[in-house]
Amino acid sequence: MEIEERFFSKVRKSDGCWQWLAVTNPRGYGQFRVGDSMKQAHRVSWELSNGPIDDGLCVCHRCDIPACVNPDHLFLGTVAENMADRDKKNRQADRRGSLNGRAKLSELDVRFIRHWFHHYGATRKELAELFGVAHSGIVRLISGKSWAHVQ
Repeated sequence: MEIEERFFSKVRKSDGCWQWLAVTNPRGYGQFRVGDSMKQAHRVSWELSNGPIDDGLCVCHRCDIPACVNPDHLFLGTVAENMADRDKKNRQADRRGSLNGRAKLSELDVRFIRHWFHHYGATRKELAELFGVAHSGIVRLISGKSWAHVQ
């Protein structure tokens, strides 16, 4: 079976988005095997409709639906243009502070640390040991270089 026929056997077409029906990655983007490699389905759709994608370019979605493979909903852009499009549409997830999966502190911890440092003379070293974080993290937190969103 040729690639195009195999690809479109995994697509539900409609007047709007064309839904990818096969495997998706954790972020919802379709995955399609071409030879020995997996490719993102929306990129394959673009290539089948428009030809090769130049190095360094992203295939972006006008519709913002990761599983959509309708070539009319896709456009090429640089990484910077893709990020600007995401920001313009307010689609950037807030990963500040405790919403960051790697955070070891909460916003309440940050307020406590700053309060104890500024009002009770707790040292950076003491606070780092108490909260089980690196001294450099406490330095950045107190200076406002990290956790700047916490007042």
